[in-house]
Amino acid sequence: MKPEYDIVISPLSPEDGGGFVGFVPDLQGCMSDGETVEEAMANTLDAVEEWLSMNDRLGRPRPEPGWARRHAQERHEALTKTLDAMAEYVKTVDGEFGQKISELHAQLDEVLALLHALEKGDRGELHRLRHLSAFERDGSLKKRQDPNRH
Repeated sequence: MKPEYDIVISPLSPEDGGGFVGFVPDLQGCMSDGETVEEAMANTLDAVEEWLSMNDRLGRPRPEPGWARRHAQERHEALTKTLDAMAEYVKTVDGEFGQKISELHAQLDEVLALLHALEKGDRGELHRLRHLSAFERDGSLKKRQDPNRH
């Protein structure tokens, strides 16, 4: 009998008794095992016949062969789309964060230059830098126009 349903044969670990297990993704719970691949396949084919026979006796419709594979493919495609969208979002966010980090870096450089000028007592440089940026009452750094530029 040629199987119309996909059968997956996998080795069992020694802790699980060794040998091989066969399962049928389209038929929930349909599985068997054997000492060899061939024995596991033969036993799984018998399990398919029994599963389908019981399903028929219960008056249930037979699952369409390949539905589990198609369902897994659809889920894979949906997950791939989601991951791609997330990757694009991260690129956008990283770009925005990168811009903010650059702005903060420039502001920090200005603060450090102010502190350095203050430390050296360089009043001319201090006066020039104070007009380029200053702390507002809320503590944020704001760019101001250089009074020497027209």
